[in-house]
Amino acid sequence: MTEETIDKNELNTTPPKKIPLKLIIIAISVLVLIGGGIFGAMKFGLIGKKSIARHEGEEGNNPENAAVHGKIVGVDAFIVNLADSEANRYLKATAQFELKSPEFEKKIKESDPLIRDTILALLSSKTMDQIRDIKGKIKLRQEIIARVNEILGTQAITQVYFTEFIIQ
Repeated sequence: MTEETIDKNELNTTPPKKIPLKLIIIAISVLVLIGGGIFGAMKFGLIGKKSIARHEGEEGNNPENAAVHGKIVGVDAFIVNLADSEANRYLKATAQFELKSPEFEKKIKESDPLIRDTILALLSSKTMDQIRDIKGKIKLRQEIIARVNEILGTQAITQVYFTEFIIQ
């Protein structure tokens, strides 16, 4: 009987099932895509240490290392015709000034008409090609800082932030 039992057990055992080749190829493809996505995200700084530092400030979330910003003063929106000769183009821009010291806020309010006139003249002298890309906007910021500081007679403005910049 023992021989018969062994023979029955041998007959009942079936060879292990093979995993279909298509399933293996799909699994490997998915792993390669996930790995490529993670590599791409790390390469472009979307994940990883650089991304975390960027969200916390370059030096991390330490208050001692945080960038010190001056007082921010808003300026009313500017709507001007651009100097494009081939088409009528308009610019609507709203800016915020970062001040070196809060004491300059009163001086800016007192000089508001002069500052607005200067910025209006500057903006209306620009063409769309001069200000549509980031380099043009950076140059425009620098020009505004220089002209406003010239009006104020001191280096009161440290940065200009555009909160609205629409060209039509």
